[in-house]
Amino acid sequence: MPLASRSGSAWAQITLPEVLLLGERLCRDVRREALCHIPRIRALRLNHLLWVQRYGAAAQTGWRVGFGLWRFVRAALNPIQSAGQEPSGMIAEKTLSVLSHCLRAYATKMFVLEIGTLPSTSTPAGLRCRTTRCAPRKRVTRPAPPRRLRRCASF
Repeated sequence: MPLASRSGSAWAQITLPEVLLLGERLCRDVRREALCHIPRIRALRLNHLLWVQRYGAAAQTGWRVGFGLWRFVRAALNPIQSAGQEPSGMIAEKTLSVLSHCLRAYATKMFVLEIGTLPSTSTPAGLRCRTTRCAPRKRVTRPAPPRRLRRCASF
C-alpha cells in the first residue's frame, strides 16, 4: 500500500505548508476582528478562559440559584421594587439574548466569508507566501517638512 492515499477530494491535495499558511491567515483575521469588536479583549487572559471551561457549569448553576433566592427575598422585603424590577430584568435578558445571537451570527458570517474566499485561492499557486507578506514590514518615514525662517519684527 502506498504511503499517500489517492483521495479524490481537492482539499486532501493541499500540502501541509499551505494548510499552515491558511491557518495563519485565518488566525490573523479573527484576531483583527476580535480586537475591533470585543471590548476589553486585551485584558482577557488564557487562565480566565480555562477557569470558565473548568468551573463554568457550576458557576452558572450557582448564579441561577443565588439569583432566584435574591428575587424571592427582594419580593418579600420590597414588593413594589420587585414588581418594577421583574419586567425590567426580563427586557434586559431578552435584549442580551438578541445581542448575543447577533454577535454569534456576525462571527459566523465573518468566518464563512473568510473560509469562502480562501478556497478560491487555495490552489498550490494561490497560497504561496509572498515576499512582501513574509518579510518584516518596513516603516515608511516621511521626510520632515523644511523649516521656514520667520522674519523678525525688529529688522
